[in-house]
Amino acid sequence: MLQRVAVAVLLAGALMVVLVGTIEGQCACYTADPQGPYYDAATVETVTGEIAAVERVTAKRRGWGQGVHAELSTSDGTLNVHLGPAWYLDNQEEQLEAGTEVEVTGSMVEVDGVTQMIAAEVRMGDTVVMFRNEAGYPNWAAWRRGPGPHRCGARGGPPQNR
Repeated sequence: MLQRVAVAVLLAGALMVVLVGTIEGQCACYTADPQGPYYDAATVETVTGEIAAVERVTAKRRGWGQGVHAELSTSDGTLNVHLGPAWYLDNQEEQLEAGTEVEVTGSMVEVDGVTQMIAAEVRMGDTVVMFRNEAGYPNWAAWRRGPGPHRCGARGGPPQNR
């Protein structure tokens, strides 16, 4: 009987470790990918241009779902802009579409020898869609917080765009 209790406790502990790791992975979202680019506040720039295409891409990390990239045509050429998870963009009032003139602020990073941007905000006229704060922390991480079995904080609801 004591052995069964000990085994049950060990299994429950192992299950908790797995679940906590999964929950933390969901909250950290795209910033914890060791093979992906990191947002660097020291490399933040603002560029203007026209969205040539908006594309959904499958994240390299299993379980992260789809991300959204925009191809931005600028006066200096084409720039690939990493926006955020597809579900986050799907829940914005303003949608990013090809042909829209935008001003994008974000961190310039190099991926496979190509300069790309990790967006912090996209400005379309008077509307600003916020993706990250000044330190690069993703807004969608706060959005997923709240009570519930797969939540990891105490606050819920989408962040407000300006």
